Amino acid sequence: MLFLLFSPTFCHAQASFVNCDWLSDPQFYFTGFSYTGTQAVSNTLVPGQTYTVTAGGWGVSPAGCLYEVIRVYNSAGQIDPYVTTSPVFGSPDQPFPYGNYVDATHTAFTITVASGTPDEVDIIQLLCEVCNSSASYYDAQISIQTPLPPSPPPPPPCGTITINPLTPSTWTMGKTYHVTITGTDFVAPSTSENPTYCQENATRLWVQQGGDSGVDYGGIEYFPDFKVVSPTQITATIKMDASTSLTAGPAILWVGNCDDGCVTETTVPVQIVECDVPNITEIKPNTWFAGKTYGNVVIKGSGFTTSDKAIAACPVTAINITAADNGVVPVSTVNVDSKTKITLTGVAPPASDPTEAASVTAGTAPNTATATAQIEALSATVTDTGKIQDGTVKVKLVAPGGTAGDLTLNLYGENDTYTQDFTSLSPGSQKLDFDLTSVPPDTYSTADGTWNANLSDGSGAQSVNVPSVTLAKEWIYLGLTRFSQYNAPYESQCSGGSQPMYVFDRSSCTYASGQLNAKFISKTQLNGTGMSINYGLLKPIRITNAGKLCKGKLPPGASSLNTFVQVSTVTGSCNTAIAANHSVATFPNPNGKEETPLLLCKDSLNLDQADNTTAYTRVVADKCPACIDGNHIDSFTDNQACDAHGAIGDLGNFYTSTTR
Repeated sequence: MLFLLFSPTFCHAQASFVNCDWLSDPQFYFTGFSYTGTQAVSNTLVPGQTYTVTAGGWGVSPAGCLYEVIRVYNSAGQIDPYVTTSPVFGSPDQPFPYGNYVDATHTAFTITVASGTPDEVDIIQLLCEVCNSSASYYDAQISIQTPLPPSPPPPPPCGTITINPLTPSTWTMGKTYHVTITGTDFVAPSTSENPTYCQENATRLWVQQGGDSGVDYGGIEYFPDFKVVSPTQITATIKMDASTSLTAGPAILWVGNCDDGCVTETTVPVQIVECDVPNITEIKPNTWFAGKTYGNVVIKGSGFTTSDKAIAACPVTAINITAADNGVVPVSTVNVDSKTKITLTGVAPPASDPTEAASVTAGTAPNTATATAQIEALSATVTDTGKIQDGTVKVKLVAPGGTAGDLTLNLYGENDTYTQDFTSLSPGSQKLDFDLTSVPPDTYSTADGTWNANLSDGSGAQSVNVPSVTLAKEWIYLGLTRFSQYNAPYESQCSGGSQPMYVFDRSSCTYASGQLNAKFISKTQLNGTGMSINYGLLKPIRITNAGKLCKGKLPPGASSLNTFVQVSTVTGSCNTAIAANHSVATFPNPNGKEETPLLLCKDSLNLDQADNTTAYTRVVADKCPACIDGNHIDSFTDNQACDAHGAIGDLGNFYTSTTR
């Protein structure tokens, strides 16, 4: 800012055209200019404006000025071409126009500063001429200055942020909290290219721990995972996981509207705690049966929180038990006895639980420990049917000790279902014999059943399903069967007369005629093979292929009843060698050429006693025409009688079966 400077100067100049010697030197006094007009500030003038200038408090003593002149000089000492003054005072005969004139009655004039006038300091000069011989003047500085653009208005004030008490205000190390903060004047970040001042100072969250909030901020952690939902609500995720720099102890949550600095901020106290981390080393017992309630289950380990050490953020250690199928295993009470021991009472896996693992979890997330116990479902399973030919199966019963109950097994045949009860069976593997005297003859293929298990804790009987099982082989049970005995008749042991016969050599289709014992012929026709005195082993031609091989070569009088073929081995209708005390003959023909038989060639038979023990084994190899009477099988023997049936009698009656 430039100020008006007054500097009085008295000049004396001799003028030849006016004689004013009688005047003394003037005493000029002046108290300065005053300015009025647009944007007039003291003596600073603005280009493009006109000002009214008033010369106040001036005069010349003793005599006055003949005339007074106003001039405006620029900083170069030249009349400023940008500045003009008006009006012009004085007489027309004034010999030289110095400028604009003022006198005692004309004290005001105007100054116009042209647009575009450069900024500079000018001098307004008031000159007093006295009789052309002397002059006095005053200089006053003015400043011409283009004004700066107006400053923008100050930003509107932003609100004062407040927050309400925080819930929860205690944070546990290792946990993640999803909190809602309420209060006033929260500011969401702006997506505008030209955000407002308040939007530039959006709300932030941070936690301070330690230090002095006014001097030393100590440890600070910012939480970027938050959202300003509205001016009165913030949702935030507070992660107290391994990445945090915060530690257990008091802390301060700050909420502020900040950019480079904060225009408003406030705080709320929080408490950070670190709970004990549990660890499970043992569960005893760790096998639980479904449907049984356990009075005491002891969990051992470390880091358990007892009731006298618990706080809201670190509660008493909880125990939760879940089965593999996500079912909950009920527990009546949980007693945290010490930092190293917990006792559970009333652990009760539901009776419907299958055999599966159970997860035992101690603590509250994230400070938890998990160990595994085993739930055993009560079960009854047929495990082995390899001895079904003797009417024997094996089962496995799984249940707590002291359990007992009746087991019912069902055998499913083509025509019948046989059911048998086995009483008071305890857990474990059991060998069970079906009552062969009661099992109806049939072909059995599957079995199932039910075990009514009574637990020793008095919780009542549980009906345990025995899953259906397919027998290892189909069990063809014949029931009680008579075993007669037959042989290859020995002609030498046959009594009575003889009759004509023919013996063929199959290899050459030649024959010999002769005599054979009539009874021997009859028994050989029945049994299929006989030992003759003169021709060795003979077989009736009707049961060999010699009739086809030697067709047209049979002698006159030869028939299927009196013609035989020499053979080297005793064979049955199955066309295999038969052996004494090994092979049996059955009806219908087991070779299946006549009708569909129940027993087939090579079927292995067990001849069992009523106690399921096997007395003999036999293999089907021949047809027994006499066995048409039912439940009758003929067992081959090496007895050298003419007829074994009459000579040695039956082998006996046996509970007979085969598997296929």
